[in-house]
Amino acid sequence: MMKPPQELIDAFFKWYANDPHSKNEDNYIETITKDHLTGLSKSDFIDFFFKFAHEGGKVQSGGNRTSGQFKKMVEDNFAAFHSFALEPFNDDFDEIHWLSQTKDFKYFGSGLATIYLNRVDKNRFPILNNKTADSLKLFDVFLQNNIVKRYQSVREAQKQLITWYPQFENFYRVDALNEYLIGQEEGQKMATPK
Repeated sequence: MMKPPQELIDAFFKWYANDPHSKNEDNYIETITKDHLTGLSKSDFIDFFFKFAHEGGKVQSGGNRTSGQFKKMVEDNFAAFHSFALEPFNDDFDEIHWLSQTKDFKYFGSGLATIYLNRVDKNRFPILNNKTADSLKLFDVFLQNNIVKRYQSVREAQKQLITWYPQFENFYRVDALNEYLIGQEEGQKMATPK
């Protein structure tokens, strides 16, 4: 993995301070908790996850395209999805095994599933979506197709970024770097070799 230059990191944090990503960092801190989710009625639980999917977890856009189908899947598989959604709060939670099970829940793909994990614990779980893959290519990190291997590669690369630049502090902020480099004109210019 190539180390990004300090100039790029400084520009990112200047952008981040004024971007909605910074305001959304702790958006679900009071609602994506074991107590809150287990306390919801069936309809409120379904509505919560529908809204979460629709908003893309306040991380990515486009969730509105499939949120209706996702809601129907949760309704049709409520008991299984309810149990699945609460697993990340268990002390013995294995995110690798959990991610391999996302295929059982249509419309809860790697992007939305890892955003959910990140909202459970931004210090422990990275986000894996297309912007992540495109951004990491800029640093000579290329991801495999297998979800588990992709996730492990993202986690290791993003841990390295946090080691190099401790001001990132957590995986949510590293994911915001992906948005900056891929989704923002200013960041795209910084990422393009001169």
